[in-house]
Amino acid sequence: MSDARHHDTLYIDGAWVPSQGTGRIDVIDPTTRRCAARSSRASPLTPPSPQPAGPSTTGGADHARERRKAIQRLAEALEARSGELAQVLSMEMGMPITFAGMIQAGLPVSNLKAHVDLIDEVVGRGVRGNSLIVREPAGVVAAITPWNYPLHQIICKVAPALAAGCTIVLKPSEVAPLNAFVLAEAVDEAGLPPGVFNLVTGVGPVVGEAMAAHRRGHGVVHRFDPPAPGSPSWRRRPSSAHLELGGKSANVLDDADLGACVPPGVTFGCYLNSGQTCSALTRMVVPCSPGRGRRAGLVRRRERGDGPGVGPGNLLGPLVSAVQRDRARTSRPASTRAPRS
Repeated sequence: MSDARHHDTLYIDGAWVPSQGTGRIDVIDPTTRRCAARSSRASPLTPPSPQPAGPSTTGGADHARERRKAIQRLAEALEARSGELAQVLSMEMGMPITFAGMIQAGLPVSNLKAHVDLIDEVVGRGVRGNSLIVREPAGVVAAITPWNYPLHQIICKVAPALAAGCTIVLKPSEVAPLNAFVLAEAVDEAGLPPGVFNLVTGVGPVVGEAMAAHRRGHGVVHRFDPPAPGSPSWRRRPSSAHLELGGKSANVLDDADLGACVPPGVTFGCYLNSGQTCSALTRMVVPCSPGRGRRAGLVRRRERGDGPGVGPGNLLGPLVSAVQRDRARTSRPASTRAPRS
């Protein structure tokens, strides 16, 4: 086990501090099914108590220029780690390395850069009709993020919070936490003020509960993919919450040329990230008569190109964990035939 993948510390108030939690969290490589790394397990008392956003931490709403420069530096520091991120994310998720570089590592950097130019739109005051619109930081944001696109989902919470001038406490998924440590290293290198970004790792019912119940928490952002992780009790506690809900999309093909559209469209849309995508095209509606033969052709295409995530040329990696594998195996398959009228 590489020391670079063994984390005994948390990033709190601009410094790496020892975790006071008991034990460590095993990070399983889904390709080998072996423990590839370990991350810190924070205690319920670990989440920091950052001050609400203001001049002493983020520069407040009147210092957009400083935040713009800070986010730009962070984007550059994260982009410089693209190769490392691709390797880490491929190991955590099992996504083939080519896709991991473009999607798991590439999209977060692009989204972070996009927020540099959005800062002017989220600060200041404006008048609309007889109403005064005031844009100001919400305060301390607790971000609890999922595992399927781990860094992308983190940046989708962290970037707008930074742009708005909020302070952040991040708890990444315990299934794929290593990329968050790379982000924290980039934050440290970029020189963000201490306490603006904080990283704690652990499980939802322990750390997530403490974050959501904390008296300084002004908002909680969480993505729920049913069945939702964590304790049902703490989901009712935040006074302000932003919930991102996952859902599957049906792919309707009526009179389309299936031979022309299935290989590039449906196959990729369904099995990208091994199907672990909220908008994956996992349902097909096809004419009943040719369905059987074309479905067999789709299955044959699906079986090509699978293998270890780090292998060159592989298109399909494993599911992220034994838990997700077992859920997929025990799920009731959808009917392949339309009901008779």
